Amino acid sequence: MQIHLSPRNVRLTGAIHAYVAEKIMRLEGIASEVDGDLYAAIDKVGDKLACQLRKRKTRRVDKQRKLSRKESRQ
Repeated sequence: MQIHLSPRNVRLTGAIHAYVAEKIMRLEGIASEVDGDLYAAIDKVGDKLACQLRKRKTRRVDKQRKLSRKESRQ
């Protein structure tokens, strides 16, 4: 499988490309077992990752707000 990466705001080194390619190759095997359609499986993985990132960001922002409120009360 050929992988073309288009990084934004990041310099793509050979090591980074190889690492990403390795991770994607793992997904290919899992995807064919799960859906039988690689594109659908990649979409599922992308949605799941987006959800996880939103969750982490929300937790981080909430924590920062909580600390900010605590400091302003003192």
